[in-house]
Amino acid sequence: MLTMVVTNKIMKNPRHSALNASHARLGWNSSSGESAADGRSCRSPFTFLARVTSHSWSRPYSAATHLRARTAGSGGVVRTTRYAPGNLPDVVSLRVGTYNILNGLAVASGQVRDRDLHAAITALDTDIVALQEVDYGQLRSGRADQAAIAADAVGARSWRFAPSLIGDPSGRWEAVDLLSSPDEPSYGIALVSRIPLHSWQARAFPAASVPVPLKVAGRRGLTPVNDHPRTVLAAVADTPEGSFTVAAAHLSFVPGWNVRQLRAITRWLATMPAPHVLLGDLNLPGNVPARVTRWFQLARTRTYPSWRPRVQWDHALASAAVTAHATTTHRLAVSDHAALTVDIDLEPGT
Repeated sequence: MLTMVVTNKIMKNPRHSALNASHARLGWNSSSGESAADGRSCRSPFTFLARVTSHSWSRPYSAATHLRARTAGSGGVVRTTRYAPGNLPDVVSLRVGTYNILNGLAVASGQVRDRDLHAAITALDTDIVALQEVDYGQLRSGRADQAAIAADAVGARSWRFAPSLIGDPSGRWEAVDLLSSPDEPSYGIALVSRIPLHSWQARAFPAASVPVPLKVAGRRGLTPVNDHPRTVLAAVADTPEGSFTVAAAHLSFVPGWNVRQLRAITRWLATMPAPHVLLGDLNLPGNVPARVTRWFQLARTRTYPSWRPRVQWDHALASAAVTAHATTTHRLAVSDHAALTVDIDLEPGT
């Protein structure tokens, strides 16, 4: 039986004003329990407003930005594995990453502070980063717009937040539905990029209906834990060398349910420009995601818990034509997950 540690989240933080944001309308399929947003108008009568935040920043994009030399981070680096550079023609060189931010909680202090989250994201120096367990307007995180904080830290040109639920994820919440408002407290995932992104799409998965026995910090034995809805967010990246698709995901911790979600995601991404890069906390260990998808696993390294990693929940996968030069796990002040970054070369259009 799969078990994992669920850390109690005690939030203390000054009030933070949310930044301005634009919104996208998502369409809901009531028969499948899934949603999709692609930037086009929705014809389905089952529509709802979800917070999908976008912003443009003044930092210019150029090929040189992504071809610059990289240096490993300081003190927070847990492990770096380097590979021989590839010789692909017309490649894009960049750093991608995934980070479950645990709603900005610093595990050692039990505090949530905007500056700690900003510093953690800045330390990753990613061109594209997928974030999970992201808060918007939550009391526990000082009403902060955490996706906006991450975007500022990265110097992002494109970014969006996609909610998985409305309400308090550690208390009373509801799935995103017809009655939801983009200004309500919410919780979900984000995709933040220095590279211009477009053709945004999102897909939602309903929560598993049966609680799963998990190991919860501070409690003996196993505790039944309810699942919550899950979201995947994807967009097309444009570079001088061509286009590719990048996606962020946070899958269910329910065994079997997460495998089904991952298979659905790969089928969904197959309709978008290749190659495809999937980043996220997949709640699947080791090489299981690669075996399920038959995609290339760009990093094999333990990421959880951050203070003594024993298992890999956080993954970077690619459909094809990607060479990994270095994979790094970062032990940071924020979260019980180590962040994962991978320096890659990819050949757009393959």
